Amino acid sequence: MPLRIAGFLVLCAILVFFLQREQDRGTLHQFERLFVDWLIGNHAESIREPAITFVRLDEVEKEIFETWPLNQLDYAVVLKNLEKYQPGVIMVAPVLKWKQEDEIGLSVLRTRILRVPQVLLGCVIENNPVPTQDGEETPLPASAKLPVLKNIEGDLLEIPSFTGFAALPEAGLLPGTEIGFTQFDLPGTGGAGALRVPLLARRGEEVVASFVLQALLTQHGASPSDVRVTLGEAIRIEGPSLSIPIDRAGNLTVFGGLRHRLPKLNAGALLLAREPGIDLSALQDEPPIALDTLEKNIVLVGEDHADARRIPLDNQTNISQAELLALAIATIQTDQHISRWPQTWQFSLWGGLVLLGLFVIRLPRRRAVMLGLLLLLFFVVGSLLLFQSTLTWAPPQVPLAIIGLTLVIGLLFGGENKKSEAAETASHQSSESKA
Repeated sequence: MPLRIAGFLVLCAILVFFLQREQDRGTLHQFERLFVDWLIGNHAESIREPAITFVRLDEVEKEIFETWPLNQLDYAVVLKNLEKYQPGVIMVAPVLKWKQEDEIGLSVLRTRILRVPQVLLGCVIENNPVPTQDGEETPLPASAKLPVLKNIEGDLLEIPSFTGFAALPEAGLLPGTEIGFTQFDLPGTGGAGALRVPLLARRGEEVVASFVLQALLTQHGASPSDVRVTLGEAIRIEGPSLSIPIDRAGNLTVFGGLRHRLPKLNAGALLLAREPGIDLSALQDEPPIALDTLEKNIVLVGEDHADARRIPLDNQTNISQAELLALAIATIQTDQHISRWPQTWQFSLWGGLVLLGLFVIRLPRRRAVMLGLLLLLFFVVGSLLLFQSTLTWAPPQVPLAIIGLTLVIGLLFGGENKKSEAAETASHQSSESKA
């Protein structure tokens, strides 16, 4: 018996060491992602509706607009049709930059942008140091101003740094217009176990707000001075009393389970909505709802065609960068923030499973297997119920490994039941008496 216990403890230690090492290397990220996707897929439906509408530019627009991708005049038409509904904020995620110059079209678009009360244009930042002759970084364009946040607690070096813009709207659109970065032009920006969106970026000692965070500031009439950032904890916006959990790098974990609740429609629906006898069912996911939401929601205009859907949401579905941004805002609005268990909680879970495993492997084989399976069921159901109530999750690899080891040892080396042991003892005593 002591040998069995010692072997179990040694094997548990080896499994924990190996799995933690692989987790740190990123080998198990896909497995964690599948587990989180399963938790999200089985999440209860008690979620309030997000206050953002995703206006898609996809294959449908190729048949409606004269040019593809949309040109300056096309975007002006989209903004004109959105203006009728008076949305709170209009976010234009595609970078409004074209290879072919069209001064007339650009002038029309600029006029339209200035007429709409609150328009936010997207840009892409990069980390590609190109020092000047005196060794300093190249200054950013004076007209391209990102909102700077001053009230930061934590190690600024944890925040990803950028040096300039990988893509910026046309210079003629920048004066008097707010811009925000939609993404970093860097490989491998995905997070472990769930989708993540950066809310902060750093250039030297300055920390700037992202496209998503700036849209929320604009919606609530807040300024950068109203923002308090505690890295590894939360971004707090005074006024609306909004708290956004973030990691130490300033990333938000996105709740992909909101995708089916996100109001969506195609930009073409805006053109045809007031035409009599037009069936909009092909142009919006929920015809009775999507157009109505434009009057009160944040509106995000973004490309959502097949080539743009490159971000894996789950094992079977890819989404676009624009839809990811919309889901990030929906996550904040509905307060559906997913978080991983603290390390101390995970250690406690592992210790509890090891102690239960020590008890199980000493039982008769049949009972050991039954209790081992009950442990597995307890972990799976417990993880789901806890996620339902708190949106927290524990990486499953170590608990499953401990439970699996308990089952294997219980099956292979579990003791016999008491009747068998008593029969063997009686047989042994009988043979001794005959001798």
